[in-house]
Amino acid sequence: MNAAGISPLLSLPRMKTYEQALAVSEKAGDHFFVCAFMLQGWICNLMSGTILTYDTPDHRPCAFLQDGEAWSGFRELFPEPESFHHALGALFRFTQYDNRFAAALLRAQVPLAIEQQLTGRPLAPLPDQSLRLLSRTAEFWCDWLEATIHLEIHRAIQLVKHRCPSTGQDDLVTFGFPLCRLPSAQKTPPPGSTACHPPKHIPPQSKPSAGGLASLAHPASAGEEIDTLLIALQPLAKHYHWTSADFFAVLVQLVRHPKPDFCWALSDLETYRQDELGLPPLEPISAQLPGPPAGLALAAKVCPPNTPSAFNPSTP
Repeated sequence: MNAAGISPLLSLPRMKTYEQALAVSEKAGDHFFVCAFMLQGWICNLMSGTILTYDTPDHRPCAFLQDGEAWSGFRELFPEPESFHHALGALFRFTQYDNRFAAALLRAQVPLAIEQQLTGRPLAPLPDQSLRLLSRTAEFWCDWLEATIHLEIHRAIQLVKHRCPSTGQDDLVTFGFPLCRLPSAQKTPPPGSTACHPPKHIPPQSKPSAGGLASLAHPASAGEEIDTLLIALQPLAKHYHWTSADFFAVLVQLVRHPKPDFCWALSDLETYRQDELGLPPLEPISAQLPGPPAGLALAAKVCPPNTPSAFNPSTP
């Protein structure tokens, strides 16, 4: 442990091919390293695909992002639902390693931990959990992973597009709160933990602080903030079947610095989401349910405003 009492992240063995990963696993008597090799390839493909989607003359996405590709790829790696307990254990253990792909997976785990605080639904897989609950956790984690990758790459593209100078710090932190910031406490698995076995408790690094995430840096400009909200909250829009009116209501609650010339009309909002950010269509307005949008409390924890929004736009 270091002076702060935090164990350093582990280092993965060098594995460039499946054969090398298999040799490492056989030597260690630990199938996890084959899992880790496959997880690296899976996340790398998600990142590469997102970058290629932005490779257009005007740097706008040429196809929809956050369209379930991560979940589809996860199901290819672990096709049998009965293997989800094993698979989730591999995901948790992978986040304990010093690896750029593991870092993205760890950031994507934060909203799951926030949801656990709100609902009491277990984050780490338990021996007696149903396949339905395991599948839900895995799919939601995949959706948050896509959102995290989308945020990082969108921000990087905007920095290049607008020729913004780097501050020498992680520019993504101020844009993608809190998905683009790693939790501060990172500890290695307990001694004796095995290959892909799930932890018996929630890993310490996945627990947000008692004060939530409101203390994290927020985007500096209104444009950045709106893009952050639209990209970061897409998993909730998908899971809770938000309409344009639902997402509009969430923005009104969470945005701190409303951009005067932003498209504060439902039809324009949907056009902006699809054309500028590559986000898939929302549910038709006829699907909207009365009352506040489902998932609003979780959205407010994932992207917390510093103060309640005083913005009260009129909807055309």
